[in-house]
Amino acid sequence: MVTVSGAERVVALGGAVTESVFAIGGAERVVAVDTSSSWPASVNTLPKVGYHRQLGAEAVLSLEPDLILATTDAGPEGVIAQLRAVGIPVAVLSGEPSVEGAVSRLEGVGALLDLDATDAIGELRREITSIDCPEKRPRVAFLFGHGAGALTVAGTGTAADAIIRLGCGENAVTGYESYKPLTDEALAAVRPDVLLTTTSVLEATGGVDAVKALPAVKVAGIDQIIALDALMLLGFGPRTGEAAAALSKALR
Repeated sequence: MVTVSGAERVVALGGAVTESVFAIGGAERVVAVDTSSSWPASVNTLPKVGYHRQLGAEAVLSLEPDLILATTDAGPEGVIAQLRAVGIPVAVLSGEPSVEGAVSRLEGVGALLDLDATDAIGELRREITSIDCPEKRPRVAFLFGHGAGALTVAGTGTAADAIIRLGCGENAVTGYESYKPLTDEALAAVRPDVLLTTTSVLEATGGVDAVKALPAVKVAGIDQIIALDALMLLGFGPRTGEAAAALSKALR
């Protein structure tokens, strides 16, 4: 782990990292974020240095940071190496999509900025433990993408799979890992009770009625559509407990 002292110009890369900094009182030290960072709303007044998986060194260097906070998802590796080569500390935190991953990121940010993450971690754990799941969980399929022509369905080993389980659902898709394109046959074969997506995907696809009208959704006979904020749902930041609770409530 990188060790720093008195960092005052922090570039936060990744929505969960940015949320973690803000959740423990480090907002005033953040001079820039990446484009996946959209919460809290005040981050949208900060300079954006590109997407954390497709960084360019020049955009980051122009902010003259004395610490870069990122996760294992940040890249390309060559850019990370270039930033380190000029002497900027780059702290790489776990990108694991789990409650313990979220806790680890809060702890890591707290240690690096000499801030107390205890309250944020306690609140996250309380929200998770307060969720009471039914014995029989609804079967949920998660839909992601950028519009009707480019939609995918989440398998195992994904952030979607993890939040479905935390939110009292059962991922209906267990035959593969990661994401695969939405097809009529695949969705019909797993017969989910509920289709989960994000508010941005819902908007890009044309709304609830448009999603229900998709051939694959019609063939599978899915009637219930749940949409939640993408970063809250998939980011596994400090709002993970809030996301799981919201999903649990919607599934009842």
